Amino acid sequence: MANQYHVDVLKKGVDYWNQWRKKNPNMIPELQDFNFSETSFSTNFYKYDLRKANLARANLYKCDLSGANLEGANIYCSNLNEAKLIGTNLSESNLNEAHLFKAELI
Repeated sequence: MANQYHVDVLKKGVDYWNQWRKKNPNMIPELQDFNFSETSFSTNFYKYDLRKANLARANLYKCDLSGANLEGANIYCSNLNEAKLIGTNLSESNLNEAHLFKAELI
């Protein structure tokens, strides 16, 4: 279950979220099971807990997901072009039809 406070901050918008993250750089956001489907992001997801999150058809172009936990996440048909996925846990994730052009996977 996602941390409700983290969800509430995220719902205030990307700019607010990014400012909040700069003030809390050592905290690991807990957004497991959250529905991000069909949304677009221009943020850093470095080391986020996104287990079982719904990222279907999300635009994650050039996002940094390094070290994130995406175990069991639905990433169906998402745009991960040029995304950083170094050390990302993708076990049991649905990556069917995900776009990974120039994504960093090592």
